[in-house]
Amino acid sequence: MTVSAAEQIQLLFEILMSVDSHADIKVSAKKSLSLILRKLNCSAGGIFFVNLLSDESDVVKEIISIPQISINSFYLDSLETFKDKIRKTGWVDLQKSFPFCYNHENEGYCHILNLSDFGFILLIKNNGCFPDSFIKSLQPVFNKIGSIYNSMLKNETLLLNEERLRSIYENVNIGLFRISSAGNILMLNPAGRKILGINNDSDLGEMIITEFYKDPSFRDELIDVLETKKNIKGIRTNWKKKSGEFFPVNINVTAYYDDSGKIRYFEGSFEDITERVNFENNLKAAKENAEKSEKLKSDFLAQMSHEIRTPVNTILNYTSLLTIDKGTAGNQQNAFIYDSIENAVNRLLRTIDLVLNMSDIENNTYKAIFEEVHFERDVLRPIIQEFKSAADKKRLNLELISTDVSQKVYADKYTLVQIIVNLLDNSIKYTNKGKITLSIKDNKFSISDTGIGISEEYIPQLFQKFSQEETGYSRKFEGTGLGLSLVKKYCEINNAEISVESQKGIGTTFNIIFKQKNPFINEYKKQVLH
Repeated sequence: MTVSAAEQIQLLFEILMSVDSHADIKVSAKKSLSLILRKLNCSAGGIFFVNLLSDESDVVKEIISIPQISINSFYLDSLETFKDKIRKTGWVDLQKSFPFCYNHENEGYCHILNLSDFGFILLIKNNGCFPDSFIKSLQPVFNKIGSIYNSMLKNETLLLNEERLRSIYENVNIGLFRISSAGNILMLNPAGRKILGINNDSDLGEMIITEFYKDPSFRDELIDVLETKKNIKGIRTNWKKKSGEFFPVNINVTAYYDDSGKIRYFEGSFEDITERVNFENNLKAAKENAEKSEKLKSDFLAQMSHEIRTPVNTILNYTSLLTIDKGTAGNQQNAFIYDSIENAVNRLLRTIDLVLNMSDIENNTYKAIFEEVHFERDVLRPIIQEFKSAADKKRLNLELISTDVSQKVYADKYTLVQIIVNLLDNSIKYTNKGKITLSIKDNKFSISDTGIGISEEYIPQLFQKFSQEETGYSRKFEGTGLGLSLVKKYCEINNAEISVESQKGIGTTFNIIFKQKNPFINEYKKQVLH
């Protein structure tokens, strides 16, 4: 293509003038591209935007291409090749080497020129390549076009942001305001006017914000804070509607200053929190009522415990006197009656203890006292001695296996004792023949029996409150179903983990693993270390 200097200037002028900076960027780009393709005798082309801020892997976005639908493969191949250059070289460095030209012997030449920082234009010419001098003369014009497109894009973005802000301002359901340093309301959105009960916009110019404070001096305190903090968030106070009705409000305020450091105006938001405050008050009242109810329940249980224990202890005392002579010939016939009374009374006392202990745990009134406890001497052996007669009555062999007689554990002694008592009581209750073995090894305590066992299906429910494998009037064994639930909670108090292994008809083993580091303290090892 041979073009005179005058024709070249005229062409450049026409191309530049084809850009309509007042139109939509796509409309303007389509008009300009059509003229460029026609004047330069090109068969196809496209204008592309390079968005360096895009999070997507492909930062190239098509603005317009002609023809829009049937673009040949050479066009697409050239575009992909150029995109690959952008990815490898980087857009900033690649701009230094414009323009580009891709040649294809059957489909012609693809020219790519820079559009300043906006992007690039791609032109396909079938009948020969543009001369270097001519293509270089086009580059400044296209750079200028790119600058115009950049401005248009910024304006479109600005208008879009303004529309979004206007939409938020008009439709948000919280109050937005701007107030002068003197307190005049300069701006108040529709939601704010609705909250304050202002119907006429004309009223705003005459209003002072202190009119809406229940305590006008509170605003002075806010300003004192804003002079140092610049902004305040989440301040609660009471405002007054135009009708005179008071309501709670949550305020966020930011102070804006002039060059001399004086406050020009305040901007912020406010929200009517009447429903939230009512909810919080109701929640507080419900909590207080619940706490009062729990205290009443605890007091009631404690009182009932006293009222039941007193007569029961009397029964036990007199029963023990009656059983002194039960071994003589004249009293042997009453031995069974005395034993039944004693067992029933002990069962009643145990039930009271379980209910009270569960109440303490659930109400968080139990206070654990952690100390170093000699596990075998202070816990296991006294319990075994206590339960020996019960085991002997059923002819069960009760044994203790300990790998180290000097083992100690850091625990709450009361709950630790209750864990062993409940587990051993269950083992004796559910074992009719054989033996019960208690063992200590490292940081694990185990209690095994040769009792009736637990079904695999029931094990997941084992530690639930009031849970028993056999229920109803036909069940074979007594109990409240609270014991193992308490054991689980007591293990948690002592940072221990309980698990169970069992087979129906063969027996059960409970394992307790203390999770704290070095739970058992070996006295001999301590002496050696020190």
